[in-house]
Amino acid sequence: MAMVGLSQGALSPVFVRYFTLIFPGLTGIFLVIWFASLYLVTRADIAEQRNAAVAAISAESNLMGDSLRNFASDLRAVAGLQSLREYIDGDVRDSGAVMADFSIFVREKPLIAQLRLIDRDGLETVRVDRNPDTQDVEIVTDLQNKAERYYFSSSIGLPADGIYISAIDLNVEFGAVETPWRPMIRLATPVFDRGGATVGIVIVNVALSRMLESFDRRGLTSHTPLQILNADGYWLAGVERDRLWGFMFGRETTLAGEEPALWSRIESADGGEFVFDGRTVIVRTLYPESALFQDGRDGAVVKDDEYWKIVAFVPGVTAGAMWRHANPLVAGAGLIVVGLFAYVLSMALTLRHEAETDKRRAAEDLERSERMASLGRLVAGVAHELNTPVGNAVTVASTLAERVDDFEKDVASGSLRRSVITKFIGELKDGTRIILDGLERAHGLIGHFKQVAVDQASEQRREFQLQEIIAGVAASLKSQLRHDGITLYAEIETEAVLDSYPGALSQVLIVLVENCRAHAFQGRAPGTVTMIARDKAEKMLEIEVRDDGVGMPPDTLARIFEPFFTTRMGQGGSGLGLSIAFNIVTGTLGGSIRAKSALGDGTSVLVALPLKAPERNREAMERTYDVG
Repeated sequence: MAMVGLSQGALSPVFVRYFTLIFPGLTGIFLVIWFASLYLVTRADIAEQRNAAVAAISAESNLMGDSLRNFASDLRAVAGLQSLREYIDGDVRDSGAVMADFSIFVREKPLIAQLRLIDRDGLETVRVDRNPDTQDVEIVTDLQNKAERYYFSSSIGLPADGIYISAIDLNVEFGAVETPWRPMIRLATPVFDRGGATVGIVIVNVALSRMLESFDRRGLTSHTPLQILNADGYWLAGVERDRLWGFMFGRETTLAGEEPALWSRIESADGGEFVFDGRTVIVRTLYPESALFQDGRDGAVVKDDEYWKIVAFVPGVTAGAMWRHANPLVAGAGLIVVGLFAYVLSMALTLRHEAETDKRRAAEDLERSERMASLGRLVAGVAHELNTPVGNAVTVASTLAERVDDFEKDVASGSLRRSVITKFIGELKDGTRIILDGLERAHGLIGHFKQVAVDQASEQRREFQLQEIIAGVAASLKSQLRHDGITLYAEIETEAVLDSYPGALSQVLIVLVENCRAHAFQGRAPGTVTMIARDKAEKMLEIEVRDDGVGMPPDTLARIFEPFFTTRMGQGGSGLGLSIAFNIVTGTLGGSIRAKSALGDGTSVLVALPLKAPERNREAMERTYDVG
């Protein structure tokens, strides 16, 4: 009888009406929560991809720079071989010792594909090759005249210690690209006799297959394309084979041709990242001369490739990306639970409706019975009319779960109150939240990552007084600093008028002051931050941002301008603020920036600026900053 009552209630039009209202609503709430969890999981995954891409770009850029420096060092070592010196000075006529030394050198350097000595007339004098199939080192006797080759004409006129760096291209044998492809780069330097006269060049061909293949490996590992392109936008690695090395085969397969707007952004960026068409694009530019002379010394460099762009693309949060993290089984189980909750609630509301209907009918019967003066029949009629809903209520109360026992008792007694329904709905909402908690624990991938946008400096240039910029920055920051107990002072000892970029300068000052607020007074009472502007030299001025905070140790001081370096990892620090300030000062504003600090003695950051900023400075990311 109990099951019959439940079945009849479930099939009634009232139950169907309640269920069709409640089930879609609860399903919508569940789907919102489910999609929110997918969104958060996807964001976390993309953040991991972005971090992996940044690390991969840094590793590949450092690898290429280190490799170029090593190749140049090897070339200089060959040019200084004793046997070579004796041969070019005429002390010995036989080149056998040079061949032997060249062979040993190539054998010990597995990336060297070819090492040659070419005389001043372009004739190969000594040539040692590495067989690409067997890796054996071979002395070549069929020597050729290379006077018309681009690398000879580009390097023969260089001064002592000058370096020629060719473009990265594919090796060509007998007028055709060698198969399988062998990416090469050539470095050459002139050699001189005792009298200082140029007697020829030493040139080394370096195979780059392994280095370029690492781009593909890193890209496949992180599910993020990692590419390297030359200054014309041709791909050297990181894309499908039919899009690589277009300039070697007369094909215009370039990023510049396929996505000109994207290439324009990449071409103008020395480094950093930006969002384009829903993707985060991470860029780093490697200049050959900067890689060779990273220690700051100068040298004559002739290069065929102006620079190389190392680029990674990180996808945004899309429906496709979210669906990759979806678990249909979890979604199905969730919908089953939602359906069960909707059934229980609909049944409870149906029983309440039937109880109220029976009660109303009983009242009508009572009224008729009173008019007929038949109290006995009235009591019997009421007992008969109430028997079915009360019995059904008792049956439902015995079969429902323990969580709704109290609710079912109220239904059975016919005294259901709105507060009870509200409480029951609250329990359903709590159950829905429990579903979300279960989903989050099942996936276990949701964490906390904060995006170092980093505003770009304004490119609007005009004449302005330094005083107005410092005063504006101080006015905008004083209230925030005062809230933290920090006092900001501005001491302007100059009336200089600059022809520069006020937006960029304002951003630098804000970054420096905010850096003081975030780091200078950790673990101690707030103090003061002072901005001082003074004339430095003719057509130069200096701005000092100084605090009386805790200072920093030498190892931290040496790295404060590095991108992504922060002492507050996981506490809201992006590690990009001072790096951006460094790039703006040395790039847009054409100045220099250095820092001085000691533990317990505060920190000073000194910015030296010209009164007239350069029109353009593309070397901001490659300059060396001063730390003292």
